[in-house]
Amino acid sequence: MMNNRPYLVIGGDLVPTKKNTQEFISGNIDTLLGEKIKQIWNDSEYRIFNLETPISNSKKTFEKAGTFLGAKAETFNGIKNLNPDLICLANNHIMDLGIEGAQDTISLLNANNIQYVGFGSSIDEMNDFCLFEYNDKKIGIYNCCEHEFTYARTDRCGTNPFNPLQSLFRIKDLSKKCDFLVVIYHGGKELYQYCSPKLKETCHAMVEAGANVVLCQHSHCVSCYEVYNDSTILYGQGNFIFDLDEPGKWNELTCNGILVRLYLDDFSIDFLNYHKDGKKIELDDNQINEDLIDRSNKIIDDNFVRENYISEIRNTSYHYFRQLLSTKVIGAIDKKIFKSYFMKRRYKKMRLYYINYFDCEVHMENILTYLKEIKELYQG
Repeated sequence: MMNNRPYLVIGGDLVPTKKNTQEFISGNIDTLLGEKIKQIWNDSEYRIFNLETPISNSKKTFEKAGTFLGAKAETFNGIKNLNPDLICLANNHIMDLGIEGAQDTISLLNANNIQYVGFGSSIDEMNDFCLFEYNDKKIGIYNCCEHEFTYARTDRCGTNPFNPLQSLFRIKDLSKKCDFLVVIYHGGKELYQYCSPKLKETCHAMVEAGANVVLCQHSHCVSCYEVYNDSTILYGQGNFIFDLDEPGKWNELTCNGILVRLYLDDFSIDFLNYHKDGKKIELDDNQINEDLIDRSNKIIDDNFVRENYISEIRNTSYHYFRQLLSTKVIGAIDKKIFKSYFMKRRYKKMRLYYINYFDCEVHMENILTYLKEIKELYQG
């Protein structure tokens, strides 16, 4: 598949897993990429993807609720041999092995002269932007994520959080320093193939601030896209190499992804559709994704976006309330007889979940949508 035009490619989420740990350790990318997609990848001027795991042998953990990811230091062989020019670190898992695990990952990147973006030693010392120069063109990459435990603070290293009071001004400023600005945003509802009202509003604001392309990762599935003010927004790119078997929707929706190709001569873009075939990802023979086009046509209507999201929340968000709700009678008995032993125990267990639910944009949107639009508790 010859292509003489210069381009860069951007992949989605990459995590070495138990299924392909040995392939990453061996460093043989022929076991990870099919022939056609490997050629496209190798022929690119610049290669970018999101590394959604620390690469470290650390036994530390990070104070958070939810899934923990981690990959052995030896798996870096495969990452290195993918020959990335830039790795995005603004995601909700890069701190899963603690600060030590994140620092080990950055040390590996630095030792192999691989640039990274989306992570800093503090919120005031944030490496949030990378500039590529090709001939006389300047292409900027800005990387940020939702607030989900890993974000940097004034006193702690971490990821670059999206803060509309600051990030939109940052995007506006960066757009003046380059000819073309790509924003890679790690956020949105997992396994949801449409945009939520808040995500659509956020991405529109990024475009209005100066982004030419906005790529949303984190959903682990191919979502939908739109062209807004002559800029392209892809609301869900899908996984790059993240071979994890989970029952139900995970296996159904995560077996496909999109490699985004940006041509450097005229800044046009195209989407390269691929699918998982065993342990490899293979380029689709038919590059016309009718399902993607159909979903993308539907989100033109804001009413559809709202109503469809309410339906999604009704069927998938019962767990928030299963964990948060308690009864007055049980609480009174606990307080009087057991001196609040069970409430204190539940608080200790649930504290990190509460922080995540009220601190992270997508969880807060899910909860508020449920409370405002669904009058009775519904277990989907």
